[in-house]
Parts: sequence; C-alpha cells; structure tokens
Amino acid sequence: MDGCGLPRWAQEIEKYLFVRPQFTVWGNIRDIYALDFDGSAEFLTLSDSLVRILRRNGYGTVLDYRPLAGFRTLLPECREEGASWEGGTAERGAKASSGLAAGLAGPAAPCPAPAPAPAGAAGPAAGRAPAPGPPPALTLSAAAAAIERLFRPGRSPAAVILNFSSRLPDVCRQDVEEFYYLMSALSQSCPTAIPARDRTPKREPGEGGAPPGPRGGFARYHLLFWILDRDNDLPGWYALDNPKVHTVSIPRPDHQARRLLVDAVSPGVPGYSDLGPAEAEAAKGVFLEQTGGLFLTEIKDIAKLARIEGLPFSEIAAAIRSYKVGVADNPWGRLVGSGAVRAAEKTLSGRVKGQPAAIRHAADVVKRAVFNMSGAQFSELSQRPKGVLFLAGPTGVGKTELAKALAEMIFGSDTSLLRFDMSEYSQEHANQRLLGAPPGYVGYDGGGQLTNAVRQNPFSLVLFDEIEKGHDKIWDIFLQILDDGRLTSGRGETAYFSESLIVFTSNLGVADVPEGADYGEMKRVFSSSIGRYFRTKIGRPEILNRIGESNIIVFDFIRPESANAIFGSMIRRTVARLQREHEIALVFGDGVEKALQALCCADLAMGGRGIGNAIERYFINPLARALFDAAAERGTSFTVAGLDASGDGYALRLRRSGGDRPFGV
Repeated sequence: MDGCGLPRWAQEIEKYLFVRPQFTVWGNIRDIYALDFDGSAEFLTLSDSLVRILRRNGYGTVLDYRPLAGFRTLLPECREEGASWEGGTAERGAKASSGLAAGLAGPAAPCPAPAPAPAGAAGPAAGRAPAPGPPPALTLSAAAAAIERLFRPGRSPAAVILNFSSRLPDVCRQDVEEFYYLMSALSQSCPTAIPARDRTPKREPGEGGAPPGPRGGFARYHLLFWILDRDNDLPGWYALDNPKVHTVSIPRPDHQARRLLVDAVSPGVPGYSDLGPAEAEAAKGVFLEQTGGLFLTEIKDIAKLARIEGLPFSEIAAAIRSYKVGVADNPWGRLVGSGAVRAAEKTLSGRVKGQPAAIRHAADVVKRAVFNMSGAQFSELSQRPKGVLFLAGPTGVGKTELAKALAEMIFGSDTSLLRFDMSEYSQEHANQRLLGAPPGYVGYDGGGQLTNAVRQNPFSLVLFDEIEKGHDKIWDIFLQILDDGRLTSGRGETAYFSESLIVFTSNLGVADVPEGADYGEMKRVFSSSIGRYFRTKIGRPEILNRIGESNIIVFDFIRPESANAIFGSMIRRTVARLQREHEIALVFGDGVEKALQALCCADLAMGGRGIGNAIERYFINPLARALFDAAAERGTSFTVAGLDASGDGYALRLRRSGGDRPFGV
C-alpha cells in the first residue's frame, strides 16, 4: 500500500479498467486485503474488494460465477436497466441471486429422464423423484451466453468475476475450450458500456481521505476477471501477448498491511486494555515481527486463537507458536529449571561413553535452547531452530547415540528423533524428496519427506546423518532452515523448525588424523577439514557461518578405558534382554568376562560399533547356539563356564545352575 490507501494491485486495476476489458488476477487470491477508501482501513475478500473498486468507478452490476454453483449477484444497483434484461427487479442477497443471475442465465436445460428402475428393485432408487434441473448457468456454454447478454454494447457498466477459474478444466472439461474461445472473442469485440453517472463524492485536489475514482464521461468496458491460482493456468494463446488482457499479481501482505491488521485485531485480545502504551506497542511489535510471511487471514486467526485459549496479549508469541506448530503444549517450556537438564552431562554420559568434551558441549547447547537464546544476538525475535549441532568424528564413537539420547532427554522419547540418512540423497534431484515434487510432477500431492515429518512433529530433533554423503544442492535447503527456521514444500505448505533441534553428523577429516593423535590434535584436524570442505570443496562458506564454528563438536577416538565401559554396557544390555523376554538368567564364571572383553576390544578402529560387532561374533551367536543345545526353558539359570575356540569360530560352555553337565561344547 502507499499514500492513496489502496494496495498496488488495486491501483493497477483502477488504472487499466478503462483500457483493458479483461484481467487475470493470480497469486495471493484467497486472503483478505486492507483497503482504505475513506480514511479507515477495511479488510475485505478479493470479491468484495473488486466490488468496492468497481462501484467507485461507476460500475453498477457485478456478478460472481463459480463452477458447479453458477451466478450470484454481488452488486445489483442498476435496477431500472436490469429489469429490461433480467426479467425482474434486482434485489440484494438471495433474491438478487435468483433474479438477476437466473434471468441472465435463461431457462435451465432440462435434465434427461432417469432410466426406469428394474422390476422388483427396492431401496432409494425405486420410486425416486426425477432429479431437478441444474441451477442457472452451471454449464460453461450457458455461462458464456449469459455473459454475452450482459455485456451487450450500450448497457450500464457491468463486470463478471470468474472465481476458481483454475478449476474449470477439472469440473467442466467438455466445454472449457469452447468457453475460452468465446471469452477471447468477446475481449476482441470490446463491448463498451454507456458512461455512468459519477457515484463518488467530489473532492478537490489535496483534500483528505482516499482519492476519488475516475469521473463519469468516459466510455467503460464491460469487464471480465479471471481469478487464477497461477499465472499460467489459462492457455498460453489466451493471455500471452494479448493487448486486451491485463495480468495482475497479488503478493503476500507487506509490512504496512500487516501493521494495519495488527492494530485492528489487537484490542480484541484478552489483556490488551490492561497494558500501558509502551507495553502494548512492544507486544504489537512481537505480533508483527513473528507473523512475517503469513497471510492476513492467518494473523486474524491467531488473534481469534488467543481469545479462544484465553492467552493475554502480553503472551501473543505463545499464540503465534501454537498456530504455527499446531500444538498448544510446549515441551521446551517444561524444561526451564528442570533437574534433567541440570544433570544433562550425567544423563548423557550414561548413554555415550568416553566423550566428556562432546557431552559437555552438547549439554551447553541444550541449556541455551531451553532458554530460547539461540540467535538472540542477531535478533530479539529470532525464529531460528532451538539449536544446531554439527557432530564430527570417526565412525562408531557415539554421534548418533548422542542424538538419540538428546531426543529422549528433551522430548521424553527417542521416537521424537527424525533421522535422515543422507546417503539416500546423493543424487542431484534428491532435494525434491525432502521438499516434495513441484506442481505437475509425479508425487506432487505427497509432499516432502522432511516437511511432512516436521509438520507432523514440530517438537523434534532432526538428525541429518553423514551429511557429506548428500548432494551439494541439499545445502540450499539447510541454508533456509538455519537462517529462517522454516521451509516451504512443493505443495506450498510451510514447515516450521523454530521448535526443533537440528543435528548434523559427519566423518569429514577422519582420514587426515595421524595415527596416535591425542584429542587436541584430532580436534584441530577435524575443524580444519570441515572448514576446507565448506569453503573450498563445495564453495559454501555461508553454510558454515550459519552453523557456527562454535557448534562443531569433535568426538574422540574410542580409547581403551572407554572401550571397556562400552563393552560392559553392551554385555549388561544383552543379558538383561534375555532375562526380560525369556526369563533366562545368565552369569559369568571366573575370568570368562575378562577373556571375552579382551577379544572384543582388541581392535578399536571401528569404535563402539566395532565392539558391538565383536560381541555378536564372540558372545551372542555362540550363546544362542548353546541355549538351543541346552534346551533352555523359561525360569532356568545358566553360568557361562568358558569360551573356547572352535574350527569356525568360538563356542560357549554353559552350566545349568544346580547341575554339573556343561552345554554348548
């Protein structure tokens, strides 16, 4: 909007309605719009906005046509003129719709008689009354004839708004090409209306209020408005390079339009009147800033949601968050002052062994996220993700396990972990799987894997595993997530990441670490390799800048002391599952567990995952074989008496409690 009180698209229509008989209007067509005609803003739908614009420019008749619904009258003011062609007096509301619109359409085409029901048929089909004829001008051919009658030269200025024009090929497939041709021919014949008397108050230049519309005395076109979802929904031959058709794009609401609506709806929110002028203005600033990119109808709905939930205006940010993520409960809010977060290092150390520096760093990021301090230095109202972690290190050192532990600690379950293995997104077109296919392509209706997952579970930890294996173009998606905290799918749906924790894992730099390097040397090598990857290999230093080098956490190799702890944890987990699921108790004889530990921890090159693989080879497989040989039943107990090498591996000697016979040899 500018000083004249109308948005630019409305000014454009007013400018061209004297020289263009048809308009295609596309873009943000389902919103409400701020129009100021007399010094106070009104918020109107597109149809109502067009009616106001046309009425102040001398148009007395405006009809709305919708597929499957027919005509309805929006502006029946030329009653004397209308009576000569509508067959009655035009009245507002339902009477106008059935009078003026029905008169235009002419008599409805009779429906063919239904086929007789088979003899003896029962149910609703038998004896059913014939279906009534279609409502006026449901068919496009009837609509075209009605528009041609309305647009006869010499009549008062009239306009027809073709709503849902993008859907015409779907619901009127048989007649749509003929309709396009007839409307195109109508634009070329350029029927004009007689000059109407000026309905706008006379104002001298410089007087206050909205400027008057064009004055009478000029011949006006009868106007046809095509309301389209996209600018290419009409055939190319119809609108392209056609001097009789003017295209108008309606953008999303700008800052000024949002400000007008925020000022209008804020007093209706509970608690607004209790705030002082400075507090109210500050809350309005939050309302305005955090609704950037939303439609005006959404801002209006947020104010309504605050009233329904009884949220005071001082907490309007909570209503905005609830509207965006669709969940009133806030798991982050429950963590403020939580003992679980205070003891985060201890909690995480129980799951991830041998990584005290990484755990300490991750715990600090979580504490920062709980207080919503991420990005606070850049913007007071930052909508960035709650936190970002880039976990780097060798394979099998606990990066993915730490992500699972964080998800469980913050959200109560590791099912809140949304994991994406980036090796599955190595192709150039892989970003379409995350966002969804663009319109017209296979899979468009399905949406994107990433956007769907976050929309369904906005409070989650989003893990992008082994990020360097994804295609370089994937980083374009992450740039928007890290900067704006939101992502738009191919279907136009917005997923908000402002309540999510983003975690990347990577093995970048592992090949550059010298043998025998300590943790300090490892950290230096990994940090250098990651920086080189972003700055040189993919040429995207801005991504590293969004992540933040302080958020890169380097994991140490699994050292012998850590390996023993990992081994003990895995063995206890295995024995506990056997007890829980089969009620079979298992204990180790003297020296057996230490011998097994020496075997499983001999090679630490593959980290904790390698230890787990060794346990499966040296303990779990032989144990399963021995239990079958012993015909183990529920309630029995065994002692692992020994571990022996066999021709093709290892075998366990089990001794049933209370017996002397070993099994599994």
